[in-house]
Amino acid sequence: MANGLYRKITMGIATETGTYGNGMANPTYSIPNVELQVEEVTDKVENNAMFGSSYAVNDSMMSMQHTNFNMKMKVDENLLPLFLKQKFTINSAAVGGDAAVYTHTLAYNTSNAGSDYTLFFQDPDRTSMKITGCKFDKIDLEATQDNFVLLTVSGKGKYPTTWTGSNTMVAPREFVGRNVSYRFATSTGALTATKVLDLKVSHAFPLSDDKVNVSLGSSTYDGLYTLADRFESEVTLLMPDTTIKGYYDNYTKVQSDVTITDTGRIITGSVTNLNPSIIFTYPIQEILKWTREGGLDELVQQKVSLLALNKTGTSDAPMKVVIKNNVASY
Repeated sequence: MANGLYRKITMGIATETGTYGNGMANPTYSIPNVELQVEEVTDKVENNAMFGSSYAVNDSMMSMQHTNFNMKMKVDENLLPLFLKQKFTINSAAVGGDAAVYTHTLAYNTSNAGSDYTLFFQDPDRTSMKITGCKFDKIDLEATQDNFVLLTVSGKGKYPTTWTGSNTMVAPREFVGRNVSYRFATSTGALTATKVLDLKVSHAFPLSDDKVNVSLGSSTYDGLYTLADRFESEVTLLMPDTTIKGYYDNYTKVQSDVTITDTGRIITGSVTNLNPSIIFTYPIQEILKWTREGGLDELVQQKVSLLALNKTGTSDAPMKVVIKNNVASY
């Protein structure tokens, strides 16, 4: 058994079908992570009864087990819909004139059940394992000028079991900062191209507590649910005027969208040379925080934090996602 490098570990994923946590046999997609942490958690109950000694604990017993995980990867237009399927309904349709390309429109789903997932942790130098009944509590995207567009996904699931399969790694589909554009306006205005220096969109899906995930007579999750979701974004941009500051001062509702597309890459199989694309649309947002940024010898910048609102009567609120790739369905 070799003491191999961490980078040799690979992760795969599949959407589960049937009852919660039944698990899938093999992955549907591979995940080439740039960061990966998997924590197996065993909770114990300590026996601190009085046994005639000044020492605090004389024994312990296992009470329950689960797994925490955190992954960071490059954004992949084929993989992203699989993650978002947890809380979004996906409507998929072939693009007219190009049967190999599909448009997926993702609409927010208020159900707190959603999809469950199996993660496949392959370690060629040690023991590989499968984590069933997984859900995500965070799906965040970040973009800067000098790096790939990155996706961070965290969550939890059941305690791992041994797995003897393998993840098949494929050629990467990825984007960099120059592939990202941003538009911004008041909620009643027309979206206008706005130059930003960096951006982060954060999608939080708080998960149910272990006190309701584990029933008496069991030591692992019987179910896992999302609770109250919250979508925030943060952008940094230059400050040529005080327009956005005025929106903040006057509680003006705004809107924005983020488009990620690579005009230098053609979707595999496309006969009309279509490019992959991802569009996040936030129809109505509140400016949570506005701050002035910059050092003494730097241009004045502004950082804007926004909260997506699920305002009654606002179409596509709190968020809509449209993705173009070569996957027929999810």
